[in-house]
Amino acid sequence: MNLSARCKHYRLRQPLFRRSSHFYKYELPTGFCRSLLLENLKAHGLMSDSLIMQRDTTDLTAENRELKLRLQAMEQQAQLRDGMCSTIH
Repeated sequence: MNLSARCKHYRLRQPLFRRSSHFYKYELPTGFCRSLLLENLKAHGLMSDSLIMQRDTTDLTAENRELKLRLQAMEQQAQLRDGMCSTIH
């Protein structure tokens, strides 16, 4: 390729190069940052959902323990009542 052909080739490619350079320099990082921010927001939302579920699980576990103890106490009272009724009759 002679010098004039190379210059012509370069001049034809230069606007394309500028466009792609602009894309890689400005638009791609902006898009990447935007998608990164969206992913961070999603992750934050999922983390907060996870914390809420952990709290709910802890609360339900405590409530379940309390209900089991109440049930045991009611069963013991029923057994005592049945025992007292059988000794009376």
